[in-house]
Amino acid sequence: MSLPADAGRRTPALRTVEVLLAADTAFRTRPGWRSDARRALEEATADLAATVGLAFRVVETRAWDPPPGAQTWPARAEALARETGGREILPIAFLGEAPPERGDGDLLGYAYLGRPPILVRRAKGATLALTLRHEIGHVFGLPHLPGRNVMAERAGRRSADFDAVSLDVLRANRAMALGAKTPFLGSDLDVLRDAYLLWAARGGGRARLLLNLGIAFRREGRPRDAVACLETAVRLDGESAPAWRHLGLARRDLGDRAGARAALRRSLALDPEGARAAETRRALETLR
Repeated sequence: MSLPADAGRRTPALRTVEVLLAADTAFRTRPGWRSDARRALEEATADLAATVGLAFRVVETRAWDPPPGAQTWPARAEALARETGGREILPIAFLGEAPPERGDGDLLGYAYLGRPPILVRRAKGATLALTLRHEIGHVFGLPHLPGRNVMAERAGRRSADFDAVSLDVLRANRAMALGAKTPFLGSDLDVLRDAYLLWAARGGGRARLLLNLGIAFRREGRPRDAVACLETAVRLDGESAPAWRHLGLARRDLGDRAGARAALRRSLALDPEGARAAETRRALETLR
């Protein structure tokens, strides 16, 4: 499987992303922390305007300390997301110390796939700008990838380079709504489909990205593309109840009643009391 020859190759019109820079007490103890944070952002994004049409502008810089109960990377990210939720902004929190989370002592940053916020920390021997560049890649839809590039899973394997397909994904996601809960709102779904299915075929797929992309295709009234993404998602993670549920709904949209029933039943078996279980049961009833 390969991308179309012209997929994402033309740099789109420039999008300027507004950025909130925040820093915890440990990061703020160093004089000039605001300059350090701004310089890291400038170095991390220096070429993105020319290559993918993304520019970044700091609109706010402030102190930010995680709530007392937020003692893990995900908890701190959720706390920052709640504070800035709904705003069309990219929040970046700089940490002077890693969260006291066993097993993640070497983690340099944290970001969700396909949405903000970003957390990065200062660490001896690590380049803050390179860590931030890696996490920005996650926000704009890039998973960990094999090889020596900015999205390499191991920090020691990272360079400042995005490969060609990664650049296509960044271009496809440049218009993505940062403040929306709806996945990939404003993105070029066709380029994303080809890239994510290509990575899945190469062994580098991520179920969460393909689930979100399937949801986006369903939102756009394109069930056939949704099924392609969601079938790959459940192949990568057969225990994902949401992926099975959306696969069942997409198959129903295509008129595949037997396939829809099988997928919806699998979703209920995995999560019989979940938040969407009642909705899933109602969908099954309509298919009897």
